[in-house]
Amino acid sequence: MPYMKTKKTKKHGHTYWHRKLDKLLGEWMRDKYTECAMCHKPSQFLQVSHILPKGRYQGLRYDPINILPMDGGCHEYRWHSNPIESHEWFKQHYPERYTYLQEAKNIFIKRDEQYYLKVKRALEEKKPRDLMILNLPLDNKE
Repeated sequence: MPYMKTKKTKKHGHTYWHRKLDKLLGEWMRDKYTECAMCHKPSQFLQVSHILPKGRYQGLRYDPINILPMDGGCHEYRWHSNPIESHEWFKQHYPERYTYLQEAKNIFIKRDEQYYLKVKRALEEKKPRDLMILNLPLDNKE
């Protein structure tokens, strides 16, 4: 009997998906927002800023409540350089998001192929609300 190759389904790792989905997330955010959340200056080069770190809270990486659009200066020099002040600023300006994130950060999200396909579909269809972990009422500063 001749040797026959079986067709394997290709599974991608987290790095592959993060690279692909982070790009889609940035495109969605730049389509939706035109100004920096901190300084309110218009910018075409907004960056995705995660409120809770995407490395530590992987389940919140694509949750739209954990994301703020920021220009490079605010993101690097205000947000990352002054984490305590940034935390207080966020808590004051986005109290509903703050409450949401305090609850959502303790929920474990299984990040498998199905999860990444769901994220991809939601970002391509411009429906990131489908990625919210909890269903809590939010403020209008979404």
